[in-house]
Amino acid sequence: MHSPVSQFSFWYAALKTNRELTPTGLPEFLRTSSESDAKRARHMAEQLVGMDPDVRRQLIGIIRDKASAVPWSAIHPSWIRSLIRDWPPQWRFWALECLPAATRELLQKSIQKGTHIRTQGVRSPLSKPVVVDGHVPAWWPAWFGNHVRRVLKYPDLPPWTKSSAEAELPGGLCEMDDNDLVLILRLHGTSGFVGCLRKLPRAEGQQLIWQLPTEFQSVASEVVQGKKWISDPFWPQVFTELKDEFPAVGDRLVWMALADWTRVGLQQAQGPLLRRMAYRLHRKYGKWMLRKMETSPEWIALPVQPGIDAWRQTLQDLIQTLRQAGRIQSAAEAEGTAK
Repeated sequence: MHSPVSQFSFWYAALKTNRELTPTGLPEFLRTSSESDAKRARHMAEQLVGMDPDVRRQLIGIIRDKASAVPWSAIHPSWIRSLIRDWPPQWRFWALECLPAATRELLQKSIQKGTHIRTQGVRSPLSKPVVVDGHVPAWWPAWFGNHVRRVLKYPDLPPWTKSSAEAELPGGLCEMDDNDLVLILRLHGTSGFVGCLRKLPRAEGQQLIWQLPTEFQSVASEVVQGKKWISDPFWPQVFTELKDEFPAVGDRLVWMALADWTRVGLQQAQGPLLRRMAYRLHRKYGKWMLRKMETSPEWIALPVQPGIDAWRQTLQDLIQTLRQAGRIQSAAEAEGTAK
């Protein structure tokens, strides 16, 4: 698994012994990393080796804590539910106790139909109450966090960069509220959808617009009136390719936009950040996104028109408009959530 922290740890351990070291037999995780990541990992290790010992210990402690922490609030509950659903009641209780209150409450209601987890026991209409131990062992949180990271292959963030809700698009949005992400995807997909219709006969295009949910019919009309559609050959191609998988036009908007974000993110070498965003979304979206990242359909390589910088600015403008309208979290709220 891609691990920038492991890359940094390797170079720090090696350079602490020999500042001029140039290993000839590199570990697999170093040979498969990008040249940019390899250079950054070694540069950061060189900086730490040359620091005052007290300062170095503090920084290493921060890096270690950051690498071992699981960002529970940035993992959609549906992913956790799939991992612990079939566990024994005692394990499920301990797992839930490690999670933020909001996530724990959602999982308690949905983990199994007719099952309720609490300190007094687990009640099922088909079985006797099962008493569980309400005391979480000291070793459990670390084990559970490591288990989730290992099973999901949850990627590290490079220790030389800061996590930000808007630093990079779209992967940098991996800590945004999942409901906000879906709304942005629907609106982004609507703009691309309108771009698909421009070359169709007017009557045929209008029929497709009428198949959208009412809210997005008005959005599509605003896009047309404001000439804010996205003109990119990607959209007609993916609109057609996803037809069999998602026949309902209104539902297809999210998947089209998710395909576009995956394409642009991969073309910017944002693989780890895209994986983190996949886990922030509901599992049905995230699994699809991860599968496309692995299978690399043809549309992944389509050039971004009119260019990635313009694409990024369009998305940033959409997010800013939604925040100003109070439809998604404000910038300050988003920053607080990320922390």
